[in-house]
Order: sequence, then structure tokens, then C-alpha cells
Amino acid sequence: MSKVIYQTRYMSLMERSGVTYVQMDDGVLVVPITEDGDVFFIQEYSAAFDMPILSVPAGIIEPGEDRAEAANREMQEEIGYRAAQMEYVGEIRMNAKYIDAKHYVYLARDLTESKLPGDEEWEITTVRVPLEQVDDLIASGRLVDAMVIAALHSRS
Repeated sequence: MSKVIYQTRYMSLMERSGVTYVQMDDGVLVVPITEDGDVFFIQEYSAAFDMPILSVPAGIIEPGEDRAEAANREMQEEIGYRAAQMEYVGEIRMNAKYIDAKHYVYLARDLTESKLPGDEEWEITTVRVPLEQVDDLIASGRLVDAMVIAALHSRS
């Protein structure tokens, strides 16, 4: 049986059998790909690194919400686009030993403009990058989020 040690809006610090771990709500990661083969990244402030970082649209799945619809909602909130084609790629876990969080990865294609209000604490800007330059972003240290890198490398 787990017990809550500390809880915030986004995560809980839990203890089970004397071991602490982080528990988070399940979420989605979306790789939006344009007809031209570009990826829409978001650039958003990271409290963990105290600087803006590159990511892809992502967020939690609301209770009762379909995962693909959550992915489309997050894209509309964060980059102002909706996908007609949402392809499920798979599930990613950050660190299965100490972090209890599942993220479902989707490739989003056939994008059309559609904006929904978001709940972000900081301003988000959109960065459009050709797919073939993703490895350069990683090598340069500009893209450092392991879950985003894994999601990008699962693209087809």
C-alpha cells in the first residue's frame, strides 16, 4: 500500500515499502508533422532548468477523456492546430523505477488551424523544424527532453 508524502497539482511524492517515488497523471505526447515534413515544437519555460526548453505538445488526459482527443486538445491549446489523422505509436514511461507516469505517443498529420485556450503557466512559442534536423537539435543540446526524443524517434 502506498502513502502520500507530498502532493501538488501535477504530481505526488509517494512511499511504498520504504521507497519513495513520484506519481503523475497519465498524459499524451504529440509529434505534429506538417505536409512538408516539418515538426511543430513548442518552446516553453522549464522551472526545473530555469530556462526555455524545446518540447512537443503534451499534457494530462482528463478523467473520462479519450487519449487521441486529449492529444488533439493539447495541440490546439499549445500550437493552435488540430489533426485529422492521429496515429497511436505507443507508450513511454519516464523512469519505471521511481516515476509512475505513462505517456501515450501520437503522430499528428493533416493539420488545420484550430485554437483552444490553454492552462499553461508560461508563454508558449511555436518553433517549426524540418524533421531531418531533429538529430541536429539533439546533438547541439537544444533538445534535451528524453521523452520527446523517444517520441520523435518512434515516428514513421
